[in-house]
Amino acid sequence: MCWIPQGYSPDVDYEENTEWKEYEDRTSEIMRAECKWQDYLKVCSITLYWEPVECNIYEVKVVEVVEEEEVDDESGWLPWWVVYPVFGLSGIWKSLLIGSVFLPWWSILASVAAVDFILDFVFLWTLGLFCTPCAGFFIWLLNIALIPFTIWGWL
Repeated sequence: MCWIPQGYSPDVDYEENTEWKEYEDRTSEIMRAECKWQDYLKVCSITLYWEPVECNIYEVKVVEVVEEEEVDDESGWLPWWVVYPVFGLSGIWKSLLIGSVFLPWWSILASVAAVDFILDFVFLWTLGLFCTPCAGFFIWLLNIALIPFTIWGWL
């Protein structure tokens, strides 16, 4: 002999009806054991009625499963022709954002480096034709003067 809540039918869907909630809630079953000492609990005010039934009421019914037509790609991922352009556009978007923040500072450093590079060749082609060590001296003076910009570039 098995027991179910009085008036309950396994053939009816009770998802929206909360009447059977106290029967299914394991916590309420545990809390009912405390009703002797803590009768003020909400669960103690709800009376549960049980009725005996045959135990085969919950036997599993065999249902024939119809196989659906197989789909080639069941991975759930987007196709490559959507993914790659979106990745590319997101990369451009991020580089534009980063570029708008760092481009002015990078431009200053690149300009100083370009001026240094040009002046190195100016010294090498003018003084270096007559006195290579003299050109090297002025090139090193210029490089020592621009060390703060080099360190700034490293940072």
